[in-house]
Parts: sequence; structure tokens; C-alpha cells
Amino acid sequence: MAMMSPAEVAFLLGVDEERLRDDIATYRHPARLAYMRGLAKTAYKLRTNMLELAEAGSPNAINESNRALTPLLSQLDTP
Repeated sequence: MAMMSPAEVAFLLGVDEERLRDDIATYRHPARLAYMRGLAKTAYKLRTNMLELAEAGSPNAINESNRALTPLLSQLDTP
């Protein structure tokens, strides 16, 4: 269920949207873990594709790759 909002997931699964949103908002709830895992897998695929395009010389992909890298580097603890 790549790149889907909680509302779309709720509709496809046939569950109450508000309940799913509450579950996703609850730390360590299985629904949150599953949704976050799906988001992480989708982000990984998108970034992998973007890096492949950047390596092939796409100027837009190079710019986007650099832009995506900046917040990740800022999260590293530096002495």
C-alpha cells in the first residue's frame, strides 16, 4: 500500500478511518508500526530510484538527492 493516506488504507481494509488514525497516532501500536514500516519501504524505493537517476546524470535527480541528504546529515551527532 505504497504512498497511501490513512484514509485510503482504511477504505481498502474496510476499517473505521478515525480508529485507524488514532491507532497510527499511538506510539508502538501495531497499526502505527505497520504504517511506518510501509512509509519507510516506500521512501527507500523512492530514494533508490532517485539515486539511480542521479548516477545516470539527471540534473533534477542530483538536486533532489542533495536536498534529501541535507536533513539526514543534520541528524547525525557530531563531536
